[in-house]
Amino acid sequence: MINKGINDVGLKSLYIAVEICEDPQLYSLLGETGSFQILESKVATQWQGETWYLPKVGDYVENYKAKFDGIIPGMLGADTYDAVYIYKDAIERAGTLNKETIRDALETTDLPQSLLIMENQRITFSTGTNYHEILPKTFIEQLLWDTDTGKLLPYVVYPDSMPGISTFKQRDFVLPPDYEPGSP
Repeated sequence: MINKGINDVGLKSLYIAVEICEDPQLYSLLGETGSFQILESKVATQWQGETWYLPKVGDYVENYKAKFDGIIPGMLGADTYDAVYIYKDAIERAGTLNKETIRDALETTDLPQSLLIMENQRITFSTGTNYHEILPKTFIEQLLWDTDTGKLLPYVVYPDSMPGISTFKQRDFVLPPDYEPGSP
C-alpha cells in the first residue's frame, strides 16, 4: 500500500503502519520508498544503537540470528516468545495441566518484563475494564533510508524514555521532504 500510494498514485503523504508490520521483510519490500514513514511498535529488533535498550532483547535477536542464518526476528516472534514463557510460568505454578488451574495461575502472573516493555516493568494481567490484558508500552519508529548500507532502518522517535529506560528516543521525527498536507 505504501509503495503503491507513493510510487503509483503519487500521494505525498505520511503513512503509519501498526506493530504487526514490524518485520524485516517490511523494510525489504518498502526499500527506499519507505523512508520517512512511521511504524508503531512494541519491540525494536532492529535497534540502531551501540547497546540494546534492554539486554534481553539483544540476546534474543542475536540468538535468533544465529539459529536462522542471520534473519532478524519481527514483532510477532518476540510477542510469541513472551507468551510462551508466560504460559510456561503459569503451568509450573499450577503444578498441573488442568485448564482451570492453569487459567487461575495466569490470573496471578507477575514476571519481570521480558522482550516487550511493560508499563510497570512487570508482566501482569489487568483487571476491570480491560480485563486479561498485559500492559505493553508502544512506541513510534521512523523508517529512514541509509545510503551507506542500502537499507531501510527504523529509529525510535517517540517517546523520549520508557519505564526503566532513561534514554529511548533515538532521533527527532521529520516529515517526508515532499510531504504535502491534504495530498490527494
